[in-house]
Amino acid sequence: VDARQSMDWRSAWWQVNLNTDTLRLGLRDISLDDDTTLDLQLGGEAFVAGLLSDYWVRGEQLPERGFLASWLSASALLRRNLGGHHFVHARWTPRAWMFQGTESTDVTLPGSLRTFEQSLGYTFWGLDADPVNSNPLAWTQRARGFAVGANFTSHLRDGARRWGAANDPRNTPDRAQFIAQQWAVWGKELAPRLRLELREEARFGVGEDDLTRARVGGMTPYATNLTGAPWPAFLTSKLIAGHAGLHVAISGRTEIGAKVDAVALQDPGRVGSDELGWLGGGALFADIRAGRWQIDMRFGAALPSVWLGGTVGWGAFLGVARRL
Repeated sequence: VDARQSMDWRSAWWQVNLNTDTLRLGLRDISLDDDTTLDLQLGGEAFVAGLLSDYWVRGEQLPERGFLASWLSASALLRRNLGGHHFVHARWTPRAWMFQGTESTDVTLPGSLRTFEQSLGYTFWGLDADPVNSNPLAWTQRARGFAVGANFTSHLRDGARRWGAANDPRNTPDRAQFIAQQWAVWGKELAPRLRLELREEARFGVGEDDLTRARVGGMTPYATNLTGAPWPAFLTSKLIAGHAGLHVAISGRTEIGAKVDAVALQDPGRVGSDELGWLGGGALFADIRAGRWQIDMRFGAALPSVWLGGTVGWGAFLGVARRL
């Protein structure tokens, strides 16, 4: 559920967004001057934050290592347009974490935790304006042109303690974690109704545990995509990923096509090593935007890998939304 309403005050609008277990209340695009805006938001997620309830190793789910996680947060996002398609932003987020075991849980929990997150970022936005991308229900933008961005984030905690399974060395975090991220997207019309789209992302984190590591696997927009792998099959501090899609427009606002994913990540076996794992997958998709409806369908497979149990992994995704 996503509700939005414009206001007469400083060109702002408010938003109420409920997505499964996550509720966000926001005041968006508060105009401070011609080039600067401010977002304010309260949020919370109940029980399955970070999908910490699902613990996967080599394609096998281990219920005894899963647990429930929730958080409450407040955030402020300051954005400035520097002109010439260049933008910078800063975000500040205090967050409170809470954890609870399930009937199967057999690990030491992190304990109640308070964090303060700070993020600085830069974006070059050279994508062509397209009215079809203004739909808030759309999972992804249809890229024509080029965009690139980078973010540097720090997480400061009120304490640090070892948690997890007795023989798990991965979750001994520092009180301060630092994360550098970079992304890029490029799209081009190859012929009438035929478009190529390339996406890339990279990440480097230090001092982390599984609360802040990147999620890899599945076909949702909430993790680094790896078709055919569980969501999320992997939690990692360091990765580089590439995605390529060939899009065919079969009507004014509907596209079908095929995409491939390739990911290199640290410690795919979740044993605390520096080993790198390489994984790949591919999918067929349909992106249907008809009137007030948005329908996304994807079906594909991951290549056999020792990190996914040595077999082909199959996956499907269906998203349906309607604008009221």
